[in-house]
Amino acid sequence: MIIDFPEPFDKVGPALLRTGKWDPKKTFITDGLSDETLPQTVGADVANGLQGTSPGTISGAAPDAFDKLYTQAPGAPRNLFDSAVFDNVILCYLGAVAAGSTEGQDIADSITAVTGPPGKKYTFQQLPEAIKALQNGQDIDYEGASGPINWDDAGDLTQYVYNVQQFQNGKLVKLQTVSVSR
Repeated sequence: MIIDFPEPFDKVGPALLRTGKWDPKKTFITDGLSDETLPQTVGADVANGLQGTSPGTISGAAPDAFDKLYTQAPGAPRNLFDSAVFDNVILCYLGAVAAGSTEGQDIADSITAVTGPPGKKYTFQQLPEAIKALQNGQDIDYEGASGPINWDDAGDLTQYVYNVQQFQNGKLVKLQTVSVSR
């Protein structure tokens, strides 16, 4: 198993391959190396066969709309964390509105209340309506750009979504998306 990022791995990976004792097909990687440009960065012979997991999204109204907007906009291509980071910013904002405060602990205490039932579902596309509902004392259930975000009372996610993928012929191939509920 290798826990790394493309830039340091551009030196480590080729060195491992040169030993003649390392096989990428027997190596698991973390999300930091699940980068579509890795074969160009380290060489396809180093990347091919590497397999691992990364954060995933499920199909749905909000994730599909986010993907469409993101991919149509000029600028950076999609990356592993863009929808989750987007959701985190929205959740902090909604938590502040729900708390009526900008204090960190108040926001943290309110985030679970805006992520899951009960309450009317709102997506990022309905942000003004969600804010108005919170300001009127109503409960909301934010449906994220990465999919449903339901936190329990302890602040833990009740559903995790991740991709299982492998580098094949110089490309990062998604083998499956797994959703685990607890």
